[in-house]
Amino acid sequence: MPNTRGGGETRSMQRSISSRAAAQGALVEPMAVARHAVRRSGVAAGETAVVHGAGPIGLGALVALRAEGASVLVVDPAAARRSAAVALGAQHVFDPGDDDVVDAVRSLTDGLGADRSIDAAGSDAALAAALRSTRPDGVVVVVAHHHQPFPLRSGSLIFNEVSLTGSLIYQPADFAWVIDALARGLYPTDGWVTTIDLDRVVDDGLLALREQAANKILVDVAGNRP
Repeated sequence: MPNTRGGGETRSMQRSISSRAAAQGALVEPMAVARHAVRRSGVAAGETAVVHGAGPIGLGALVALRAEGASVLVVDPAAARRSAAVALGAQHVFDPGDDDVVDAVRSLTDGLGADRSIDAAGSDAALAAALRSTRPDGVVVVVAHHHQPFPLRSGSLIFNEVSLTGSLIYQPADFAWVIDALARGLYPTDGWVTTIDLDRVVDDGLLALREQAANKILVDVAGNRP
């Protein structure tokens, strides 16, 4: 009698492997964006970095910063995203609605401020906090789009001599680094990458993102999930 059960298990395992490979492949581009921002910051091992915003780009920056040997603090108003940051190795997480982010960062850095800050939030408050909590000669990298022109007082740059720069997508080296990092398991996906069926895009996708109850959402358009 043919072993149909074994064949079914094999096909299920193949679908599972294919699903994991597809999920990792879908991460390469956004993680390369985050990696490029980290390279633009010039971070070095032993430094302290703060990531403002724990969406996919912010979490990607967290992973890339930790790979460079930095201690990483993460700021985000959504509890689910802060939890994801902790799972990925953030030393401390802060809720900007409840915590004085500037005071907290300075308290953890002997009053100096962070060496590097990444604005992955795209909000005026996040950028202001990044500028005020970064040490003299530190670097703030803006990787998130701000939908409106952001107010910037000259004193935010002059008094601390903070360098403010932007980060535009990625370069081939960033893709190569991310692909290698994925192969080495530096990007665990549990808890922040979810896959949904096409007919659940509104309820489990768009609405979940609007409520910040999810992070990176992949849509299975072919129905190949195990």
